[in-house]
Amino acid sequence: MDVLSFDRSFEKQPSEQMTIRLELGRILSSLVVSGYVLSTAEVKVFDSAGTDTPTTEMILGSPTVDAVNNYVFVTIIAGTAGNDYFLRLKSTWTKSAQPDQKPECDLLIQVRQKGF
Repeated sequence: MDVLSFDRSFEKQPSEQMTIRLELGRILSSLVVSGYVLSTAEVKVFDSAGTDTPTTEMILGSPTVDAVNNYVFVTIIAGTAGNDYFLRLKSTWTKSAQPDQKPECDLLIQVRQKGF
């Protein structure tokens, strides 16, 4: 399983199905008020032109949130060889008596056929 932050890209082959772990600890440390907890995560995939691709074509199932360790697990599938995609993660952080925080992050997915 690849462990990713949002400062690098993720490369896969078109037929690969891979679960990745997105680490959101930097987001937590950037929040001005302490004590927030990771609550939910929404994942969408866009092509290089910014067009929203049907999420079910690139993401298997729903993202899994690990609120204890501030991780989001996502299974990436398919993609067209030679194309770049952007995974957009919108997370919601909650704290009692405080407004929710909803940061957004993007990760580059490069689909490349290796070999022949």
